[in-house]
Amino acid sequence: MENTYEEIVRKWYLQLRPNFTTLLLERYKNSNLTLADVENIYQDIFIAIHKNLKDNRIQPDTNWDSYILRIGLNMASKRQRKLGKHDSLEKREENNFNPDSKTKRISDLLASLPSDDDDPDIHSNAEAQALLGDQLTHTPEPCASIIRLTYYGDMSDKEIAQLIPEYRDNGKYASVNAKAVRARRWLCMRDLVYRVKLALFNAGIIDVKPIKIKRNGKQG
Repeated sequence: MENTYEEIVRKWYLQLRPNFTTLLLERYKNSNLTLADVENIYQDIFIAIHKNLKDNRIQPDTNWDSYILRIGLNMASKRQRKLGKHDSLEKREENNFNPDSKTKRISDLLASLPSDDDDPDIHSNAEAQALLGDQLTHTPEPCASIIRLTYYGDMSDKEIAQLIPEYRDNGKYASVNAKAVRARRWLCMRDLVYRVKLALFNAGIIDVKPIKIKRNGKQG
């Protein structure tokens, strides 16, 4: 992970700028948001990051692309509210990125996890919810970003594909579109529910050890 503000700017500023600009202009295409406004917001993101670093408010394992996007969407939402633009999109964004809503987002995510009919019901298990949050912090890319942007960012598959134009898959870089995001998320979620259930089994919460399913559908 990048350790200094200069490293963060050098790696992420130019890399995320085109996708962020496209995403924001598309989301607010029916508003008075201009390209100049988007540019100003993007500048403000990195000013905020600099301040948060100085105040030690950023976790060491921060996922930077998601973090930068979250700050930018928050700033755009606040700008629109100041201008009196209180449509449903801004209200939804405000709820999604409010720290107080994290428990609800985890509950919603847990309820969406795929499960077999024979598996114990973990959807209402408080321990499972805690483990889910822990497993999410240890989820590798691109799964971490896809899951967070879907369930915490409330973004569509098309929007996620714009933000993550490619990812490394089996040692090679694969291009991403909405269909690829949807397929990859299914694999990510299947792996996530396996890890949550394995943690529950190891903790003695459930009696049946889960079986890991490989990409080809075979058990392994």
